[in-house]
This record gives sequence, C-alpha cells and structure tokens, in this order.
Amino acid sequence: MSYPPVWAVVGWFVPVMNLWRPYVIARAIWVGSGSATHSGSAGTRLLMVWWALWLARISLACGPRALLGIAESGFLLQLEIALEALGCLAAAGSAYAGLKMVAGIDARQSARHDEQYRAEQAALSGISAELTWQGDPVIRGS
Repeated sequence: MSYPPVWAVVGWFVPVMNLWRPYVIARAIWVGSGSATHSGSAGTRLLMVWWALWLARISLACGPRALLGIAESGFLLQLEIALEALGCLAAAGSAYAGLKMVAGIDARQSARHDEQYRAEQAALSGISAELTWQGDPVIRGS
C-alpha cells in the first residue's frame, strides 16, 4: 500500500479528502488481499456500489437541509423527510455492501494464506527429500 496506515483512519475525517480517500484505500486493500487464483472484478463492483451508496447517504443526509433550509411545513418538509428516508436506505445499503466487502477481503486473504502455506509445505518436503539418501538421513559435516 502506498499510504501510511494512519490514512486509513484520517482519510475519513479530512474534509473533501473524505470523498475519495477511503475508497482508494479500500480498493488498495482489496487488490492487495488477492491471490493469483482470485478474480477481482466482482469485488471491484462491490467496492463501487459500497462507495456510491456511502456518497449518496452523505448527500441525502446533508444536502437537503443545506439547500432547503429548515422546513417547517408543507411540500419542503415532505421533500426533506423523503430525502432523509432515502439517505437512511442508502446508509443501510452501504452498510450491507461494506459487510460483504469485508467478508470478501477475509476470503481473499484466507485463500492467499492457504496458497502460501501449500507452497511452503511443498518447498519443505523438497528439502526433506534432498536430505534423505536411500532412506537414511544424510549426515553433513562428518
């Protein structure tokens, strides 16, 4: 990853940067968690859905009040309530996509670990075979 680990947290709180940095870091984690046998296209779509819903949630939670002011009654109040309800749906969708994303990252990292473990075991069994000669261990240095 090309970012210091502190940016995984700070990127959420710095104004304007919080509109893109968390997505970039999440994508880097997704790609870095992959293995040669794991495809990343479905995960990339999941990341985009997660982030689009998160941005929609921010826009729908903050935008109407900033644009419409505080509505007291009538059409503007109904519009504000409807937009906030959509914001809540976007937040729920983003949370669900976020959970799926974390589960996907976990699965990719587990698969990568399993591949590395199998490669290490194969290498160790090759070394063990080299150290054995006709069933007897080779004594080196004597």
